[in-house]
Amino acid sequence: MIDNPMAMHNGYGKADPQEQMIDHPVEDVLGNEIMPGDEILIAPDGEVVLRDSIMDYMITQLGFEKKTAGE
Repeated sequence: MIDNPMAMHNGYGKADPQEQMIDHPVEDVLGNEIMPGDEILIAPDGEVVLRDSIMDYMITQLGFEKKTAGE
């Protein structure tokens, strides 16, 4: 008899660990991977950005210009 690892001995199926729900986005608008515990910012339109990438987002997506004061 071949045992199916996704079935218990009583015939009922086990939950597939690959189908577990993820309660956060997988990546932000810049393509950065979001891991559990990462701080994210959510725009009113629903875009998600990693906190560490907010400067890149402001420059590339919103058109901000980065300068140093006094130069």
